[in-house]
Amino acid sequence: MGRKDDFTNLPFPLSDVYPHQRETRNKEIPMIATRALRLAALATLSLVAALGTAGAAAAGLATSCTPPCQNAGVCVAPNTCQCPPGFEGPLCEVASCTDDKKTCPDGTALDRVPPGCQFPECPATRPSHFQCYDVGRNSFTPRMVDLVDDFGPGTVKVRRPKLLCAPVNKNNEDPTAPGDADHLVGYEVRRSEPRFEGRRDVVVEDQFGTLVVDLRRPERLLVPSAKSLTDPATPLDLPLVDHYQCYSVRGGRRRVAGVSVEDQFGVGTTNIKKPLRLCLPVDKQGEGILEGAARLMCYQLKAGPRANQKVFVDNQFGNGALQVRRARELCVPITVPPAPACCDPLAEPGQHQNPICLEGHACCPNTGEWACSIGDGVTFICGGQQTTGPFGSTCSP
Repeated sequence: MGRKDDFTNLPFPLSDVYPHQRETRNKEIPMIATRALRLAALATLSLVAALGTAGAAAAGLATSCTPPCQNAGVCVAPNTCQCPPGFEGPLCEVASCTDDKKTCPDGTALDRVPPGCQFPECPATRPSHFQCYDVGRNSFTPRMVDLVDDFGPGTVKVRRPKLLCAPVNKNNEDPTAPGDADHLVGYEVRRSEPRFEGRRDVVVEDQFGTLVVDLRRPERLLVPSAKSLTDPATPLDLPLVDHYQCYSVRGGRRRVAGVSVEDQFGVGTTNIKKPLRLCLPVDKQGEGILEGAARLMCYQLKAGPRANQKVFVDNQFGNGALQVRRARELCVPITVPPAPACCDPLAEPGQHQNPICLEGHACCPNTGEWACSIGDGVTFICGGQQTTGPFGSTCSP
């Protein structure tokens, strides 16, 4: 019959008989502890995935991380950070945005920027100051074009070139401007439809101060153009300036003496006489508007510099020669965009044109004019009666 050995009363430790077992146990203890910590961390991360970051924090699972997580990372387990999109690393300290780039109209390449890995806005397009010269008569085939700017859509008839606008260094603010290739040719236009009813009390702020003017009608279309003293002009590869629709203005007083100007035709000093036109970036024929395009206020000059040169231009309307005579206008960027109307005006009082409202407004006819709501569900007067209009709605006949 077998007998169970009893080793409890031995006069010496059992490890002295089997020393290799003691060494094995000593090695297994830290391995078991490490494995347990890993399993605990995995279990915590699994629970975080199930509950979400907010739920895990509410459950008390987000413990301390030393050093702390960066860039909005969340501590989800001891010294374990959960990183937001766009970051990686033990502490979420390394940006991980994709390396694709955004190319701006001036050729600048922009990288994505954390957090969120969004592209920053392109810098304002240059040049932004122009000195405009009147030009002699020349042959031009009129054409109809569709335009959309801050004040809505419209169709105009482009008649003939009236101005050549050259980049200008005003008061030594931009010494590189005379070398810029982008010019503007100003064409006389006449609005065909819908009728422009004008805008009153438009506030404009520029380097010379604040003006309050009334807009009368569109009368110029400025088109990006290449200019050369020899024929033919080399077309612009990628225009850095936009198309502009210019409205004649009334009211507002501005006189500035001793303005220094330098452009490709020379250097001189001129005097600003009065505001003449407000020019807005315009989407011509669905071509879009450049990001960062500046709005311009153009002033009439008194005794502007003379050029008296024949130049050659090239733009979307073709190429040809212009006889440049005298500077008549100075156009400067405005720093506060004019507030657009809430919707397009009626063509005739009482006629419904189903105008499109800007986002955040509703409109309705009210004795031949438009009345705009300022909020969703706000009651306002429409045609002599109270009505309620949601954001972005169109007028009812």
